[in-house]
Amino acid sequence: MVAVERKLMLSDMALHVARGLLTALDQHVAAEPVNQIIVCQGSFEHDLTSSCACRLHCELGQGKAPFALGQLQGASFVMALKVAAALMATDAQTRTVLIVATERWRRPFHRSIGALTALGDGAAAVLVQAGAETGWVARALTVRTPAAPPGVGHPLVWIDAATLVSVIEETCMQAGVSPAAIDWVLPARLNRRLACDISSRCGLSSARTVLGDVGSTGYLCTADTPVSLDKLLCAIRPRAGQYILAWSAGFQGQVACALLQFHGDEHVRT
Repeated sequence: MVAVERKLMLSDMALHVARGLLTALDQHVAAEPVNQIIVCQGSFEHDLTSSCACRLHCELGQGKAPFALGQLQGASFVMALKVAAALMATDAQTRTVLIVATERWRRPFHRSIGALTALGDGAAAVLVQAGAETGWVARALTVRTPAAPPGVGHPLVWIDAATLVSVIEETCMQAGVSPAAIDWVLPARLNRRLACDISSRCGLSSARTVLGDVGSTGYLCTADTPVSLDKLLCAIRPRAGQYILAWSAGFQGQVACALLQFHGDEHVRT
């Protein structure tokens, strides 16, 4: 069984979570205006002539010309974080980036990805701010895509586990953090066996690996990591210095890893 959205369109879902996030921020802090909107999506609008990113830009009335990422599938969210960090590092006027990830799989697209997983519908929104003193800080972000297209006879769908292990190790090394020191591990919710195998191979604690219930939602592709982050942050009270490691993957060898560290007041949720 997977989560299926029968009423809302893709951009409806994206607009719903974006408005919810911005409204919640307005109630707690003097929020800065959004300077840039990045949409992550692998699925399509029912009306193929419509743009989810452009609709968000129009209805929210904030930010420069928006754009979307999708060809990295599950790895798209971490790529969006990398793009946001690059924009903030090179443009002093870009201080707040809204990342919205949304998926809705309609016919003729299949929800079943062989025996690996099933795709579900979902959406999540994340606000990234430059220079924030409290909240979760991105310590290291790594994305890797296949160097060459697969040869004849290669399966159309595969998870590059060897490269994923390498990327997780590289991400921890960049931040100077031992995998054993990670407080929470958020794997892609593709299937539990893969998640446990990757944690074992990387030296990540199995007790700290948050497996979730993929059977009730399905794999949310570009929205999978931010949805998992939201569920985890609703359930924990982090202390300064603690780490979350989240990894994700696409179905043609794309892999990504993000290492986040909590700074500041334990009562702040971001």
